[in-house]
Amino acid sequence: MAKKRPSPSALPQTTDRWYLSLREAEIPVLQKSLAAEQPCLLLLVDLTHQLVLALQVYPKRPTIKVIENFIQDAILKPQISVRTEAYRPAEIQIEQPELIEDLSSAFQNLGIAVTAGSEPELIDQITEQFSMFMDDFIPEPPGLLSVAGATPEMIAELFSAAAEYYRAAPWKFLTDEQPLAVEYDPPGKTCYISLMGGGGMEFGLVLYHHLDDLIWVYSRADSPEEAMPPSGFHSLSFERKEDVPSQDLKAIQEYGWKVANRRAYPMPLITTVEEVQRPPREELILYEALLKAIPIFVQRLQPDGYDDYLPAQVEVVTHTYDGEVRLRFNYPITVSLPRIDDEDESALLELDEHLRRANAIAHQAWLENDSQERIRLARQALEISSDCVEAYTVLAEESQDDDKAIEYLEQAVRAGERIFTPEVIDRLGEEVFEFEEAIPYLRAHASLAESLEAAGRKEEALHQYLKLIELDAYDEQGARFNALNLLLQLKRDDEAETLIQRVEDEDYPDFVYSRALIAFRKNGDTPKSRRLLKRALLFNAHVPDYLSGKRPLPSEEEEFLMLDEQRDAAEYARLQYNNWWSTPGAINWLLKNIPHAGGLTNPN
Repeated sequence: MAKKRPSPSALPQTTDRWYLSLREAEIPVLQKSLAAEQPCLLLLVDLTHQLVLALQVYPKRPTIKVIENFIQDAILKPQISVRTEAYRPAEIQIEQPELIEDLSSAFQNLGIAVTAGSEPELIDQITEQFSMFMDDFIPEPPGLLSVAGATPEMIAELFSAAAEYYRAAPWKFLTDEQPLAVEYDPPGKTCYISLMGGGGMEFGLVLYHHLDDLIWVYSRADSPEEAMPPSGFHSLSFERKEDVPSQDLKAIQEYGWKVANRRAYPMPLITTVEEVQRPPREELILYEALLKAIPIFVQRLQPDGYDDYLPAQVEVVTHTYDGEVRLRFNYPITVSLPRIDDEDESALLELDEHLRRANAIAHQAWLENDSQERIRLARQALEISSDCVEAYTVLAEESQDDDKAIEYLEQAVRAGERIFTPEVIDRLGEEVFEFEEAIPYLRAHASLAESLEAAGRKEEALHQYLKLIELDAYDEQGARFNALNLLLQLKRDDEAETLIQRVEDEDYPDFVYSRALIAFRKNGDTPKSRRLLKRALLFNAHVPDYLSGKRPLPSEEEEFLMLDEQRDAAEYARLQYNNWWSTPGAINWLLKNIPHAGGLTNPN
């Protein structure tokens, strides 16, 4: 028989004073245009003890009945408080007069006074802390099939072109400081292209229909908030699967559109101050033509011997969904643009000519579809320079033997160390990852660490992860998560605690929950460990469900359709599951400190 829900009127009453806050979410102006309703934050705090009782974000302003149920749930099931028993407060203060009037009658029968009050400073602190949740309620862009005239077959061609473009990696030849002018059919039309990817963070291309827009952006490079041209940003970027609109994900599954990998989903957008929208059909066809032609064009560029290319005019004919398109590339463009970087990077990092030639051949290896040709080019690059990091990485990827792949990756890392000596690292400082030559080195470190971990060589993998964190202050490879996991597996809790203090990231649950686990490992159930656990629960309340097995870990398809907070919780549980279950009593302690949870035995 189901347990009967208790009546709030039967609960004991205290002299506590609560405060209810209803706030519209503060979201960027750019995103407001996407929202049919204004997201709202509903927050209930205990003024007597200065504690958060309940918090909920709604995609639009909640009704009075929803607010009433929100308060009653907080009375019956306190979520975050030093008190775990249910009780009634003496008073609930509210600032909005219309809410006072509507809620007074609902709580009069419970003996709870609903009165006017001024919002306390605590509310500002909490709403600022929880502002990250607002992004979950911003409507996503529409799917590509919403574009007038677009068909599944047409978008399939665009995706196929994008996958081949991503594999070709033309950004290895041209940076975003080397834009192109492209004339295309019908005759007389010209656009300007800037390639993203040289920095190793954002990949894709930016399209400018007018030269004035290109000049506008480059002249305001130091002020991103002013850099958006009057006609907006037209771009096709490569995004993670979890950032793809759900309509596109469904279409990808239904129609089998191709993608290069889970971080290479093409996302064509037009972004203006007022809105984010999908490009019209003719622009999508132009993207398809450019994605097919640019890799061909960059192959025909000739180095000028001074870290640039000789002027080039190259005609490329491609076949798109709408038929043949003739494109005429011009490099460099005829207008001198402001430099984005004032500092001369060549003075910071110098590569000899042999290594530059080897790197170019290794780049070519990645462009080849045939495995044997990739291997041949990689070996040719190493004959020219044994310091070619990327050539070793190609051989590792093509190797069918895991141990041999690890050997190649170790050689790649050693080659990178010969280039990026301690003296060079000191000179580059925290900007090392911005140098194109450093990206293969950092990726080789990450691949080596992951391969060692997969082979069960945990100590060696940990060393590589920690080294990677030292090299890249921004940790673009996410090494901090893997390093923390391994330290906890190896029961090196003091080192794990030191790592948390050094790299703690407030956007993820890994650090707050692991800090609580370490405190429990060291001293058991103490006021300090409970305090750390309550802080973790406040940060992300979904983690215990996944760690305990109460909620099964989602499949890859399910995970990418979840809200960020739930996805982060599932990812943490997947990585740290064994660390919690291998700590005697940790799971029961975790659940015991969640109201009404009770204990649990290992589901395995």
